[in-house]
Amino acid sequence: MQVTGSRIRRADVEGANPVSVFTSADLEKVGITDVGDFIQRMPAMSGSPIGTTTNNGGSGAVTVNLRGLGSARTLTLVNGRRTVDGGDFQTIPASMIERIEVLKDGASAVYGADAVAGVVNVITKKSVQGVEVNFQYRTSTETESDRERTLSIVTGREFADGDFVFGVDITEQSPVYQGDTEFDIFQFPYAGLDGDSVAQNGPIASGPNANAQLLGSGSVPCGQVITPSGNYILGPCQDGEGSFESWDGAGYVASRDDFREWVGSGPGNDTYNYAPVNFIQTPYTKINVFSNGSFKVADDVEAYTELRVNKRESQQMLAATPYDTAFNPAFSSDLAVSPDNYYNPFDEDVTRVRRRVLEVERGFTQDILQGQAVLGLRGYLTDTWSFDVNYNYGYRSRTDIDTGQFTGSRLATALGPSFEDAEGNIVCGTPGNVVDGCVPMNLFGGNGSITPDMLDYVGVTLSDHYRSQLDTFNASLSGDLFELPAGWVGAAFGYEYRRDWYSYSPDSGKAQGTVTGNTGGGTDGSIVVNSLFGEVALPILSGAPLADILEADVGFRYDDFSTFGSETTFQAGIRWQPVDGLLVRGTYGEVFRAPTISDLYSPQVDSFPSGSDPCRATNWGDLNGDQQANCVAQGVPQGGHGNDDSQLRAKVGGNEELQPESGDTTTIGFAWSPEFADGFNVTLDWYKIDIENVIDSVSAQNTLNGCVNGVQYLCDLVTRRDNGTLQQIVALPQNLTSRVAEGIDAEFEYNFSTEVGEFRAFLGWTHVLKRENTVVNEFGDLETVDLAGTYDQQYTGETYAEDKANFTLDWFWEDLTVSYAAEYIGGLDYEFLYVPQPSTVDSQMYHDLSVAYDSEWGTRFSIGLTNITDEEPPYIDGALNGSTDPSTYRVLGRGAFFRVSHTF
Repeated sequence: MQVTGSRIRRADVEGANPVSVFTSADLEKVGITDVGDFIQRMPAMSGSPIGTTTNNGGSGAVTVNLRGLGSARTLTLVNGRRTVDGGDFQTIPASMIERIEVLKDGASAVYGADAVAGVVNVITKKSVQGVEVNFQYRTSTETESDRERTLSIVTGREFADGDFVFGVDITEQSPVYQGDTEFDIFQFPYAGLDGDSVAQNGPIASGPNANAQLLGSGSVPCGQVITPSGNYILGPCQDGEGSFESWDGAGYVASRDDFREWVGSGPGNDTYNYAPVNFIQTPYTKINVFSNGSFKVADDVEAYTELRVNKRESQQMLAATPYDTAFNPAFSSDLAVSPDNYYNPFDEDVTRVRRRVLEVERGFTQDILQGQAVLGLRGYLTDTWSFDVNYNYGYRSRTDIDTGQFTGSRLATALGPSFEDAEGNIVCGTPGNVVDGCVPMNLFGGNGSITPDMLDYVGVTLSDHYRSQLDTFNASLSGDLFELPAGWVGAAFGYEYRRDWYSYSPDSGKAQGTVTGNTGGGTDGSIVVNSLFGEVALPILSGAPLADILEADVGFRYDDFSTFGSETTFQAGIRWQPVDGLLVRGTYGEVFRAPTISDLYSPQVDSFPSGSDPCRATNWGDLNGDQQANCVAQGVPQGGHGNDDSQLRAKVGGNEELQPESGDTTTIGFAWSPEFADGFNVTLDWYKIDIENVIDSVSAQNTLNGCVNGVQYLCDLVTRRDNGTLQQIVALPQNLTSRVAEGIDAEFEYNFSTEVGEFRAFLGWTHVLKRENTVVNEFGDLETVDLAGTYDQQYTGETYAEDKANFTLDWFWEDLTVSYAAEYIGGLDYEFLYVPQPSTVDSQMYHDLSVAYDSEWGTRFSIGLTNITDEEPPYIDGALNGSTDPSTYRVLGRGAFFRVSHTF
């Protein structure tokens, strides 16, 4: 048998590397068809990778993050081969899975770049007799709009000279808005003030026990108008309690007297509550078609094929477009709206207008078509030497459609001079110089004042195209070299060619920077890698006192990259079985991660990370004299500027000077199956991963903080407008820092039989001893911070629980199966976003229960409840999606599922 982490075939499964194995039955008993979601719940997983509950920053993809070192450092394989998507589990349907092997150790010497934290290897079904039909319906008992339906059909046959499997898997998931749920933190944009009180009672924004404030967006449906004399809002539109729902601005032409002073904070402020109109669960429809087949072409040789096709449509929905004239790409003057615009009631310069355009939705959709095909030959050259030669081809096409954005040049015209002509029409231009086809835009009339005709003129639908292709050719040999007194020396050798090609073609408006929203150019490039690899398993002792088995493994790999040169990695492992049932093991290996095409060559594009400008007026009193002087030196007016935005505009992109990340991994542990406890197994492993030259950038927040503290090279990355507000921050990747992950993994398994059936118990636990990042701090210096047990507000925006555990107990009695599962996530420490207050998140425990019955006519019925105790998602101040971490916590309350399966 060949196990993930080695290419050498062995008689025993337990090797030197720590590997956890899960089967398709493990997914079924908790009602999960999202494979990535299931894997991310494992104790060894950490961080906050994107998934289908990632709305802001999501793409419909589902990724996993081993050890919290980043998804890019976890290598995903299907049947031991790379995928063109780089680890999107939306392309891997649950119905095709035989088992999932998770290698919790670096494996660059075996698999090459990216296997830094470990490997997730999905093994697909190879043997199916007949037809299997499965249907599952999942919902939340607390949220009516939550629905997921999955239908799969898998058929197969074994015959004398081969076998084949073919399957179709269709899943549809509904959207859930934050406002659809019963959870208070999803309904309002809280900003915490008292860390202890928020941790104990949750955020409270009013009354004697208030510990937070409501701090929404300054881009409001009633419009925030900024002039030299102050900030103003349309008074009749806003009721003084942050509500605008009763206002209908259709046809309304405002006068100057309609505007009152803007209230940006405190009770009854004018900010916009964007929370309830965001998705907390994003919708998608995906169809996966897959097949495996093999047939004998000679006595000891068989040909094999694999084919997988994925079609997915997915969507994210953010609050309506927060149009801001400061980001209008067509304006170069200080005037946001012409004083001669028909709708402009102000008798002074309007320098900025912020208007939440509720008249149009701001949505992002993805349409993906992906195919992956494998063709190979495998067999035996001799009784002990096997070979495998295969070609692996993958192609992925993705088209993104963005709605709710505007064309800059047309905005400039629509907000320019306009007047009422002799026929009573409002037209662009001046008398005698009318701009044909233009529709003047009314930013001053409140919600409803922007008509469909206005939107038709300035609105634009943006289309981006992504393409990627993977070609690999792999040839390997595995067998016995020679015999030693302790046994045969096993070996595996091989060659691999790999070419990755990637192309991103943004909409021309984005590429030229002529539209609102995130803009930036495209990229096109490829990376070619030629590799040689080898492993040797050397038996040292066998059958000796205190050494039933003593074996050493050595592996190497040479990779020659077309982009930066060559890299050689080495690994070694040892297996020592002093007595029957006890295996002591250890590994050491070198790892590396190569910069991707995007890392190297992507042009600068917009990003909007969470953060706040320390030079804002509301923070001015917290700055010392030197910091205030540094703000003024950047062009900020004395006393600070009036922009309290909670998202910062950053320019991110590639860097052609990047070099590979490098590091080493070490594991030491044991596996024990005591003779006195039949069916009991325990594994315990210590791990440590050190990575140097990590590809990273200085966070936008620390760039600003460092500049305020006088760090000039960080100030050089900041651009401000004439009024002192932020224009942008440049955050390009560099080989800046280091990362360390250290901890303990433990797994306990006990299977036993009784008079009332069989029981299977499993406990998996990971305790993180250290999860360090070296970062550039607010003083511009390199600083090591330990993220273990924290939600990292400042640098990554991700969750790193110190302890995670999963427990399952299955009871099998005749045709009945009852399964209980528990998931534990340790508590967290973190800092509030807006005020320097520490706070905590309590530990979480989820309980799931399912019952399955196998009928005599071949049908299996399953029903289950998830999150039985209806645990609410915890509040995390400043977290980007729903003020919590949807990648870590369950966000829809108690759930239920029903599944029916039939085999023909």
